Amino acid sequence: MSYRLLLGLLLTATTALAQAPYFYPNAGAVNPAIPTPEQFLGYPLGTHQTPPDQIVAYFRELDRLSDRVTTEIIGTTYERRPIIVATITDPANQARIEDLRQKHLARSMAPGNDGEPLVVHLMANIHGGETSGGEASLLTAYYLAASENEETKSWLKNAVVLVEPCLNPDGRNRAVTWRNVHEATPPVADPADREHTEVWPGGRMNHYWFDPNRDLYPAVHPEGRAQVEFFHKWMPNVQVDHHEQGAAATFFFEPGKSSSINSTLPLTAFETFYPKYAAEFAKTYDALGTQYFTKEVYDKLYPGYTSYSIFYGTLHFLFEQAQVAGIQQETANGLITYAFSIRNQFAGALSTLRSSVKLKPELIQMRRDFFKYAAD
Repeated sequence: MSYRLLLGLLLTATTALAQAPYFYPNAGAVNPAIPTPEQFLGYPLGTHQTPPDQIVAYFRELDRLSDRVTTEIIGTTYERRPIIVATITDPANQARIEDLRQKHLARSMAPGNDGEPLVVHLMANIHGGETSGGEASLLTAYYLAASENEETKSWLKNAVVLVEPCLNPDGRNRAVTWRNVHEATPPVADPADREHTEVWPGGRMNHYWFDPNRDLYPAVHPEGRAQVEFFHKWMPNVQVDHHEQGAAATFFFEPGKSSSINSTLPLTAFETFYPKYAAEFAKTYDALGTQYFTKEVYDKLYPGYTSYSIFYGTLHFLFEQAQVAGIQQETANGLITYAFSIRNQFAGALSTLRSSVKLKPELIQMRRDFFKYAAD
């Protein structure tokens, strides 16, 4: 038994190390006491769709092992699943997190507290079947908890990062159950295969088949109410929402189409900040060799999307990854894999953090200017 156990541990470690260059090639030194998602789950990310309970279990393990991470339950779904958020930041910030939150809220209205950390909220899986963002959240949380490189440490000193891996766990559970049940070995890439053709009711919606990404304005369902309450608790400077789109697409990042600009809002976000972030996003995806598009299709007009936050001066970003709906799928743009989708989402999260920390003074001032604009 001991020989088999040792062999199993060696194989698991080898697999995890083999994946590291693909997902985070420039990670540098990491804390060996923090398990990778692959080590905790027992399979390489991208080879299986992770159920929501396992995502919660991994985040709780990070909370247990890292002084950078705390987790909380912000809501409970109709099917009694927790909606969790991990607060990830420097240990010194963790020690006074409530004080930081109060100062962050206060500086939106008046000068002062500019030296305190920025707040960045990374969200995924409000549409339960759009699973790559939730999977990428595992990588984001691990990287922020374990990385010892100076850039990551600077991010954590200058930002409180709120990682919400699954806004719609009931929907995710339906989607991943279907795909994992019908997953084949080796994986089948034919888009007509049963793995890729989930039947009604599918995973997009919540328990009562309501779209949670339409509920932040009416706030009727537990998923929508949890988001609204948590948003107002923190009022993040920057917010990211990871989504998936049709398999025939590539990858979308902001800005969206010009007609999506809501005429009631100041133009600062659209004219100043989106172009700055877009330049960093383009640099990131060019380096990965990922095809992308921007300035098309997506809008922020309806206040019931997660972009509800823009009506309170938050800089909101949408990422849309072509959906695999399984492990791999042939598309009009060639074969795409689940691992590829996860990597694109993860890269977008880190790129957002990088730009946000660089633009910290401007983002703080943008929020103040927004409230002044609203008052006038």
